[in-house]
Amino acid sequence: ALIMPILSHGAGNWPLLGTLQVQRLHGAYLKWIRSVLGNGCWAPGQLTDVQILLQWRLPSISLRLAKHRLLFAFHLFADAPHLIVEMATAVADIPRSWFQALRQAMARAVSVDASFVVDDPLTMSVDAIVQWFHDHKHDGPRWVRRLFRRALLQGSVIGEALAGHHALRQQDRKSVV
Repeated sequence: ALIMPILSHGAGNWPLLGTLQVQRLHGAYLKWIRSVLGNGCWAPGQLTDVQILLQWRLPSISLRLAKHRLLFAFHLFADAPHLIVEMATAVADIPRSWFQALRQAMARAVSVDASFVVDDPLTMSVDAIVQWFHDHKHDGPRWVRRLFRRALLQGSVIGEALAGHHALRQQDRKSVV
């Protein structure tokens, strides 16, 4: 409860992170989770990182960042002065900018629910994205939180299917031996 808010403080306005940065955040996050669960390299039934996240319905760092960016964008485009919005959107074409990260977060939300945004967020104009956030400023944050929970539930179902598959494989190995 204390680690993640500190680890992801201000994540809503972070630019698009590089692979190494995401891996470092993921490593710190999973190290903390493993210490809480008691499932590290010392445990005989050590789970993979993916199995831990799916089984315990925990979000990945990238999913958590997408949620923070979307929620931050709703506040930014609804409440910020016009000059701040212009500054935030001025970097929209820079490859690793915050706006590109916002586009990725919107695309991730569309992958969970295709009705989230009608157009492709990766190709929408900057003005169309700002207008979309302004139009959905009242229902958007609740929608993002609902999609976040749905993504975790979908991951949980996948985790249960994986666990069942591994149990079947173990039974097959025992019956062969």
